[in-house]
Amino acid sequence: VTTLTAQEEGTLLLREIEGHFPAVIQAREAILEMRDGGSRHWRQMEWIGFYPEFWFQETLARRLDCGGGPTFGNVTFDLARDFVWDQKSHVSNNSWAPLNDAEAIQNCITEHNGVGFLVISGEAVYDEDGSFREWHVDLCGGESDYSRRNRDRGAPRRRRKKEFIPNRFLAFRFESTDELQRARSDGWVKGFQEGMRNSDGSPRRAKVMVNLDQIPDQSIINDLRR
Repeated sequence: VTTLTAQEEGTLLLREIEGHFPAVIQAREAILEMRDGGSRHWRQMEWIGFYPEFWFQETLARRLDCGGGPTFGNVTFDLARDFVWDQKSHVSNNSWAPLNDAEAIQNCITEHNGVGFLVISGEAVYDEDGSFREWHVDLCGGESDYSRRNRDRGAPRRRRKKEFIPNRFLAFRFESTDELQRARSDGWVKGFQEGMRNSDGSPRRAKVMVNLDQIPDQSIINDLRR
């Protein structure tokens, strides 16, 4: 069996994802698919962040010989073949996309000779009349305590996304912690949630985000457009 380089493996995975991922994802269909397929994320308001990983495991993982990735603390990376990859989906109205827990990324790079990211970026269609929100709340068995508290304090409701139209598939990778540090110094990677707290007062874990439009060519494995 020929062993692929990280770049070759990333290209293979990205091309397979781009070649098979639906042209339009309808929220209702995606949520029911996740629920019926045993995913614990079907109740999530930000379903776009969870559906691609579920879809990959259902559709491509076995054929491409991909297992789940390693776990660090409470973070599990999405997939591993010869190399570790994390899948991300992103609505393209902002070039900054969250990646993952900062410490988990560092640990994964150290223990697994790097970590790669497979990003699906696209346009969202919003639930302007609230009918999708109503449907999803009913499906979940009613409003959550968190939503109720927000409503009681008069917080504006976040618009939900009812469709996702993917148009860009991007693979990039950090081979070393030095490379990640250099990306931070160069300004196309930065931390967020540092010093922030959760609603219960506990400190939030520091995370890492990337500017998808500023990744230097030498760090990009492949960039496919629809």
